[in-house]
Amino acid sequence: MNLLAVYKPHRLPAWTRPSDRVPATRAQALSIFAAYSWDRRILDLVRNIEGDMSFWALAELPRLPRWSRGRVILLGDAAHAPLPHQGQGAGLAIEDAYTLGALLAKGGLKEYSFAFEAFEKLRKRRAWMVQAYSRAAGRAYKFAGDAAARRDGSWPSLPQRIGWIHSYRQEETAPTPSGSGA
Repeated sequence: MNLLAVYKPHRLPAWTRPSDRVPATRAQALSIFAAYSWDRRILDLVRNIEGDMSFWALAELPRLPRWSRGRVILLGDAAHAPLPHQGQGAGLAIEDAYTLGALLAKGGLKEYSFAFEAFEKLRKRRAWMVQAYSRAAGRAYKFAGDAAARRDGSWPSLPQRIGWIHSYRQEETAPTPSGSGA
């Protein structure tokens, strides 16, 4: 079982400057979450963790203007790492690999620069939208009071509002074969 508990500190801890992860203890985690008045059931989960525990800094990286240079191209988190709140990092990387593979198969390796350019045009919008929705979800998870009640009341419509994140759309991942009209 993997437990991910997210909080936003008033000030970033010093360890976030040289690293994105440090070892942690149950006592450290409990003191932080108790200070934020987390539910007793969550604190009990933390209290019963066995094995290693770490604090991870969730950092949003700036958008890269280009994902390729020469014969090198970035895919997945290296190009467009989203925050984890939609669970789409690996999915985007798989879509990227499929798209790039299809483009290279269509044009051949000698035409890699055209494939790289087409890849970025096909993938940037979706990747950036997932990043934006992941950021918004992260904020919404931390709502309290009336804002939390409104958020919770909107859960039934969530699949209709963000179902696009979890759906396969060929036009966003791979070129349509010539002459198919699809």
